[in-house]
Amino acid sequence: MTTWPALRSRLLKGMPRWQDGKDARLARPGGAEHADCALCGSLRGAAGSRCGSLCGACHEHLPRLGSDACPTCALPGTQGLQCGTCLSKPPPFDAAVAALRYGFPVPQMITQLKYAARLPWADWAAQELSEAVLACKAHQRVDVLVAVPLARKRLAERGFN
Repeated sequence: MTTWPALRSRLLKGMPRWQDGKDARLARPGGAEHADCALCGSLRGAAGSRCGSLCGACHEHLPRLGSDACPTCALPGTQGLQCGTCLSKPPPFDAAVAALRYGFPVPQMITQLKYAARLPWADWAAQELSEAVLACKAHQRVDVLVAVPLARKRLAERGFN
């Protein structure tokens, strides 16, 4: 298994498991049944596993937000109470949901998705966020989900939003 420093080095250098644009599972015996973890490179088992592109160990080590976040803006570290900013100047929305803290390796994964077209991270991010939404009580009264707008020039460069 790859160590966290080696993993960090690979992510920071932008050298993902899909160096040639193909899913790593294609190189493994058993095809779609087994694939490499997109972070550490270890064999992760069934391709349709709950952890998506990650092995169980990497999935467990992700920086989870937990229940100590502001219930309005999801700022971590407020012990589940509304933060000072939301109290003094309430935002124009009822609640925000975040699946993970913005700590290693999440920023690197998002950067690779956005700027290096590492599309397997899109499925992973969607799975993490959908689980977070379903786990919170706010999902029972969701009126609308809003995507962050993307400028037309950036959309043309990236090819997806």
